[in-house]
Amino acid sequence: MMLPYKLGVGGPIGDGAQYMPWIHLLDMVRGIVFLLETDHAVGPYNLCAPHAVSNATFSKTLASTLGRPHFLMTPKWALKLAMGESSCLLFDSVRAKPKKLTEMGFNFSFPHIDTALKNIITNAR
Repeated sequence: MMLPYKLGVGGPIGDGAQYMPWIHLLDMVRGIVFLLETDHAVGPYNLCAPHAVSNATFSKTLASTLGRPHFLMTPKWALKLAMGESSCLLFDSVRAKPKKLTEMGFNFSFPHIDTALKNIITNAR
């Protein structure tokens, strides 16, 4: 997702209103280890950050963190044309929460998108 921003043409997908679950890689690994080491962890768990964001918020935060512009919306029709039915994965809104994981006492290192992206981008340079 960073390439369009690095090229100066980043922006939201469609109107950007759709919520998208996200998680920092370190929190995902820590969450998996936490669940593997917890005897009473059974059933499905949402491995996603506790603070969901819309695509517009995610893309604005990414642009700001990279110090790049945020203006070029990707039109829904163009993605439908290019991707067909699978484009719904980009436009459907999912506002998942890690309720069971946090109730078991798991603490996220990166619960907010701004700190997660700053960490990822700083460590990628």
